[in-house]
Amino acid sequence: MFEKLVAAQDLRVESHRCIRARYPRGECRVCADICPVQAVDVQGDRVILRENCAGCEACLVACPTGVFSCSSVRERKRRTLLQQQAAGRPSVRFTCAMDLQKNGEGVQVLPCLAGLPPSFLVAPFVWGSGRVEIKRIDCRECPLEPAMAQYRQTLQQVCQLLSRFPDWGGEIVEVESFVKFAERESRPVVTEGMGRREFFGLFRRRTMETALNLFPDTVGEARKVRWEGKGDPRRLFLLTLLAQLGTVREGPIPGGILPTLDLKISENCVGCNVCETLCPTGALRREEQEDSVRLYLTPSGCVGCRICGEACLPKAITFSEQISLASWLQRKERLLAEVSARYCSVCGEPFIGIPGKTCSRCIGSLKSG
Repeated sequence: MFEKLVAAQDLRVESHRCIRARYPRGECRVCADICPVQAVDVQGDRVILRENCAGCEACLVACPTGVFSCSSVRERKRRTLLQQQAAGRPSVRFTCAMDLQKNGEGVQVLPCLAGLPPSFLVAPFVWGSGRVEIKRIDCRECPLEPAMAQYRQTLQQVCQLLSRFPDWGGEIVEVESFVKFAERESRPVVTEGMGRREFFGLFRRRTMETALNLFPDTVGEARKVRWEGKGDPRRLFLLTLLAQLGTVREGPIPGGILPTLDLKISENCVGCNVCETLCPTGALRREEQEDSVRLYLTPSGCVGCRICGEACLPKAITFSEQISLASWLQRKERLLAEVSARYCSVCGEPFIGIPGKTCSRCIGSLKSG
């Protein structure tokens, strides 16, 4: 079974998405650390996937910027199956490829539970199901067992996230075996005589088409090698799903639930473009005005890498783990800071972007003179 799993893996790597590709001093190694067979190596700004990759897909879930992906065909197939299961049965079921007894139809089989993305635990509740069942076998003899730390982290984060939605009312449970669905428990999609509850359930399920379109179709197309500052499609998928779960409980959420941070900019900011340039997801945007510079943040785009703070020369950026889930789900940018131009002590001209009291032109003239 393990040999078949290795042969079937089709992971792809886009090194230009890596945090270290933007900032060589970065220390992120979550992909290499979680890999159970040491198949991932980070060398400078390159992420290397070796031939001994087992295809567990733990790296897909662990990486905050979407360096790893499986084929769009496989991803679409999984999401379509998930939508069908959520619409037609009282619970959605997951197990791993090493489980020799899948307990009948209606079970989504993943290479390893470590590769179970957070969005797949949220989607069933958006698409009409009220329960997610996860069958765990004895992992102690499995060569992929070290990656299960990622599964435990994902499960904890998702449960904490869902608890912030008062109207959620579902459950995620681990089971030793799957009980066969009774015939009466099968719930086909109703299209006539729907009540208010069924109507809104159907409306939510129709978001499947939008969700699928978030995953780019790369079959037959050349892979892009230029960094574009775009977010991970899986993260965007999760955002789309969470936004449909209803009202969010007020107040900040505890740190660590979301892979993100809130930023604050002090008066030390000089208005340079270092943070914007290095941000791996394009969450920071710098806008030049006539006599000032504005810096904007899209909270949902921040992955908490802290590169902007490490690279900031005047150390103007500080972080907070206290996040407003409601504002995070809105996916709107907000103004972080506006830096006014200063006037050069030598030539008197306004300047922005460097510390001190002298503009770059005068600094160059003084050095050459």
